[in-house]
Amino acid sequence: MILPYFLVIIFYCQLMYMDGSGTGNLAFIFGDFTILYLFLVVIALFLLSDIFFRKTFHLLYGKPIPRNANAKEVREFMMSMMDEAEKQISYEENYEIIIKLSNYILPISLIAIFLVGIAFHTDILLALVVVSLIYVYILVSQYKITKRYYKE
Repeated sequence: MILPYFLVIIFYCQLMYMDGSGTGNLAFIFGDFTILYLFLVVIALFLLSDIFFRKTFHLLYGKPIPRNANAKEVREFMMSMMDEAEKQISYEENYEIIIKLSNYILPISLIAIFLVGIAFHTDILLALVVVSLIYVYILVSQYKITKRYYKE
């Protein structure tokens, strides 16, 4: 949550550094290496907050967070942390999200993109392709789920 503030500070300091002889005197607190020092401080804060977060998680749940895990390992880890009621609620919520996306949000998005393209005479091909690919992905995944359900 604090990352945007650090980025604003860094970019503001870079702006002041590029300003040079104008109002950029604050950027020279550490000489020519001010931006480098700020960058190193931000990296140190991220590393320390990561260590603190991992230790706190390990104290609370008794399991260490896997480092550099792929999607399958993250899914297995998250599923091992849930009980059956949480899994059922998660499945129901995910199903509702998919239904809302495929029946309401994506078709309305396609229509809105088309209307914006007509109204402002803009190129909407990329936006239509992206939304259509997401829509097709959801439809194919629903087909696989239905096929697997009736196969068993």
